[in-house]
Amino acid sequence: GDSDDLPQSRGGRAKSSRSQSQGNASADYAVRHQAAEQRRRARINERLDALRKLVPHDARSNTASFLEEVIRYILTLKDSVEKLEHALVDAQQQPVQQTAPAVGSKRRAEDPPQPEQPSQLTMLQAQLQAQQQQ
Repeated sequence: GDSDDLPQSRGGRAKSSRSQSQGNASADYAVRHQAAEQRRRARINERLDALRKLVPHDARSNTASFLEEVIRYILTLKDSVEKLEHALVDAQQQPVQQTAPAVGSKRRAEDPPQPEQPSQLTMLQAQLQAQQQQ
């Protein structure tokens, strides 16, 4: 009959324009929040990729295991730097010893000059710089 032609009521009140705008605002917030979260995850993954290129690690490890490897590697580097710094201080405190040529072994004028051997201090400084650049 005629009652079939009438729109069916869902029960309850019709949504006000205020509740519709609140729904749109929360949907907009959800979209913005999701986009921000995706950007955050992308930045984290970029940083992890950069670390993977710098730090020796097991390629099969998950992120948590990889970060543990990074921590161990950094601690190893810090320990190496500390040891090199102590060795450098020790080398700087020792008097420079100049070796005199043995008696009767004077260099002749026609002998080419011998290249200088790097001192222990120079070698330690180079190692320290290399460690700090890694």
